[in-house]
Amino acid sequence: MNQIRFFAGILLSLPFFPLMILQGKQLRKTLHFPGEPNDTVGECGHSGQKFRILLLGESSVAGVGASSHANGLVGALAGQLADQYEWQVEWEVVAKSGYTAQRVNQKLLPRIKSSHADLVVIGLGANDAFGWRSPKNWKADITQLHEQLRQRFPRTPILFMHLPPLKFFPALPPLIRKTAAYNLDLLGRELQSLVEQKEETWFCGQSEDFIQELSQTGNREQVSEYFSDGIHPSEKTYHQWGLMLARYIIDQQLIKLSQPTS
Repeated sequence: MNQIRFFAGILLSLPFFPLMILQGKQLRKTLHFPGEPNDTVGECGHSGQKFRILLLGESSVAGVGASSHANGLVGALAGQLADQYEWQVEWEVVAKSGYTAQRVNQKLLPRIKSSHADLVVIGLGANDAFGWRSPKNWKADITQLHEQLRQRFPRTPILFMHLPPLKFFPALPPLIRKTAAYNLDLLGRELQSLVEQKEETWFCGQSEDFIQELSQTGNREQVSEYFSDGIHPSEKTYHQWGLMLARYIIDQQLIKLSQPTS
C-alpha cells in the first residue's frame, strides 16, 4: 500500500518537479550548514559499571547544529541514562550529513570502532525522503542495515528513532516541505511495520508534546530556538530529543535486555 501511495504521490507531484528542482538549487546556494562536531566518542556519568551506546545515521545524529556531541543528542541521551542507572555511559557516533540508509550501509558500517554495544540507536529518513527513495527500496536498505548490525551485535537491542519532522522545517519552500513530509510519512510507516517483525528491535515515535510545541512556533525568534539553520536542530531541540529518547528507553526497559560491560 505504501508503494502505491508513493507512486501516486509522484504522479501528483510531476507537474511541480521543475519548480522544486529550481527551488532546491536556490536553497543550496543560500543555506550554509553548520559543521559536524568532532567529538564522536565520549563518556559521562558515574564510575564503575559501564554501558555503551552506538548511534548511527544522518545529519541530526551527526550533530549538525550543535557545538559538540556532548551538547547534542547523544550528550543528553547518555547523561540522562547515566543519571537514571548511576552508570558510566560511553558513546560512539557514526553518522554523516546527507547520508541515506543505503550510504550508511555502504560507507558507515565499516567505520564502527566499537566491538561491543549495549544499545544501538539509529536515526535516518530525511535524505531518503528528499531523494524520493521508494518504500520498497527503503525497506530493503533498512533490512540490510538491521541484518548487518545483528551479525555484529547479536543480542543488542536496536532502537530506530522517529523520523525528522520535515513539515516544520522553516527553511524549506512550502512545496518541497509538503512533498518531502509526504514521502517521509510513507517511509515511517514502512519502518514501523518492519520493526514490528524483528526481535529486540524498537521504533520510538514522535513526542506529541514536542510536535505541539513546533506547531506553535509562529515567529522567527521562536523558530530559531528549535532549528539552528532552519533545517537542523538547535542544541535546545537536541536536548529535548535526547531526554525523550532516554525516557522511551527507560519506560520500555530496553536496558534490562542488555548486559552492560563490567
